Amino acid sequence: MADTTAGELVIEDSVLDKIAAIAAEKVEGVHSLGRSGLLGAISSTAGANSGVSSEHGQKEAAFDFDLVVEYGHNIPKVVEEVRSAVVGSIRIMTNLKTVEVNIHVGDIHHPAEPEGRALS
Repeated sequence: MADTTAGELVIEDSVLDKIAAIAAEKVEGVHSLGRSGLLGAISSTAGANSGVSSEHGQKEAAFDFDLVVEYGHNIPKVVEEVRSAVVGSIRIMTNLKTVEVNIHVGDIHHPAEPEGRALS
């Protein structure tokens, strides 16, 4: 017998952002979310988010990402794998349909590069 208790479910955007970020970070070739270098340092000190933002309604969600890709990986392939991972994770965990995953690749990371700069 199914439970027919009435009530409302509210999923905050921050929860969707976190699910999407975890899914994206698991994709091979993704170095990090957000921006690297000076722009990343400025964004993080200004309180910017972790490189992912979302909007959603009762049945659909859309995402915007800033990614840093590892040097040597095929960028279009990494982007497609991120999209697929996000769509699957969001569907499994929330039953929402992902209608859009916009991805901005703002940098690549090479292992020989330093990990960013400190602001003085």
